[in-house]
Amino acid sequence: MALLKKIIKNSFVFFFLTACQHSSYEFVQMRSVEDGKWSRSDTTTFIYKPSQSTSKNFYIYLENTGAYPYSNIYIIAKLDNGKSIEVDTLEYEMADGHGQWLGRKVAGHYENLLIYKWQYPVHDSIEYHIHLEPATRSIKNTEGDEYLPGITTIGLIIE
Repeated sequence: MALLKKIIKNSFVFFFLTACQHSSYEFVQMRSVEDGKWSRSDTTTFIYKPSQSTSKNFYIYLENTGAYPYSNIYIIAKLDNGKSIEVDTLEYEMADGHGQWLGRKVAGHYENLLIYKWQYPVHDSIEYHIHLEPATRSIKNTEGDEYLPGITTIGLIIE
């Protein structure tokens, strides 16, 4: 039953991204988060090989439920092109000032498309490895949370 739910959910995400957006995406990959808890030790990796040398927009796709405990999220993103690694600590708002979740609500989940790189130059001779890991923590802790509950899907979209 869990496998069937995962297939239906991933199919819906695919149809949402292909039918509801105006641009064409060159790269779309999604990863389901086991038990809806993104682990600090679970680096999510995507491998992208551009079809041509040009500038691309990179987006991080996040899906959360109401079980997510924060109004924002921190993500450490590493882009490795084989010669150098760019590391960014990204912060995204997940809820507004009134505690309402941001993003598009679909079947009890909230879908968010977050800008990662804008007009980033890529080369068709290079394979890019993009690594995403959570870095959110509560104010009382110096270490990041071991698990982020309520994060159900992580993805990378490139247009």
